[in-house]
Amino acid sequence: MTLAVIGDVLFVMGTVVFAVGAFGLIRLPDFYARLSALTMSGGLAIILILGGLLAHFPSWGNALLVALAIIVQLTTAAVGGNAMARAAYLTDVVRTPATYWDELAEAEHPDHDGDQR
Repeated sequence: MTLAVIGDVLFVMGTVVFAVGAFGLIRLPDFYARLSALTMSGGLAIILILGGLLAHFPSWGNALLVALAIIVQLTTAAVGGNAMARAAYLTDVVRTPATYWDELAEAEHPDHDGDQR
């Protein structure tokens, strides 16, 4: 019974994290901030929900499956988020003044002053 309550709490926490990420997707000012909110909340929410699932159905086999699912989720989300951010940067997606600083342009062109392209 205690594991069922823990599982339910983890499910609710995962749902709340997803909802906060969705709210960030709507409210944040530009693509880069939205992408960050989406990848961060997605990774944490999946961990919480899978942890809740494991609490409801505890076994070594399920623990292994949950661990593998978490590893796959975190690695693919990181690679996918990086690829989307890089594609947005290369296609000159407009940044807001809050994300105006461009360290990548400075690294490629030291005389560049960080202005938006």
